[in-house]
Amino acid sequence: MGHRPLRIGAVEGPEQTLFAGIVGAVYLTNGEMAVADGGNRVIRFFNNAGVHIRSIGREGRGPAEFVYMSWMGACSNNELLVVDPVVGRATRLSAADGHLLGTSRLPELLRTSSDIVYCESPEQVIAVLRPKGAGAPGSVMRAAVQVVRVTVASGAADTLARLSGTDLYFNTAGNFYMSLPLGARAHAAANGGVVYMAQSDERRVQVSEAFTGRRYSFEQTQGTEIAK
Repeated sequence: MGHRPLRIGAVEGPEQTLFAGIVGAVYLTNGEMAVADGGNRVIRFFNNAGVHIRSIGREGRGPAEFVYMSWMGACSNNELLVVDPVVGRATRLSAADGHLLGTSRLPELLRTSSDIVYCESPEQVIAVLRPKGAGAPGSVMRAAVQVVRVTVASGAADTLARLSGTDLYFNTAGNFYMSLPLGARAHAAANGGVVYMAQSDERRVQVSEAFTGRRYSFEQTQGTEIAK
């Protein structure tokens, strides 16, 4: 069953409706919504009418405190996982009432080299490894991308898909890069325990089902899907 449209936030109003950089927003099984506000280092909970219920978190390095929230997601066991790569910590919160359940130290891979897209459980997440490599100033290159399942405790990574990659542009000083506008991009997204991985310039979509372990792919052709 789908959710009815819900609008949360305002330009002016109570503090709990003013956001400064949303890094995650998820519906919970009890009908509430949790919104992670990275700029204010807080997770706010709202009921199905958009009314603020409670908040947890603040700036700091202690329990339930954050310096930089890069991602928040709902895991299959009805827990929220909040990632802070600066502190190097993953924080587990109860989706039922927001109380702190525990913390884990982030492996180096999840601190510096990847972007999380899905939380299978507090112990395992799906992430896209960021492109690596250096190009000549002003140059364009395609950097291969991997989508991996990472075990938080050990940092062990299992590759789910290898994609031809994202087109990158290196600035004229050669010290940083950005995605090339209108260039090819590698994508990964998840919904209901199913992870989808694809290239913007290809028709094939690779699929990994978290709960069954099944992996397959399909091709999109003129609005139809051909399973492989």
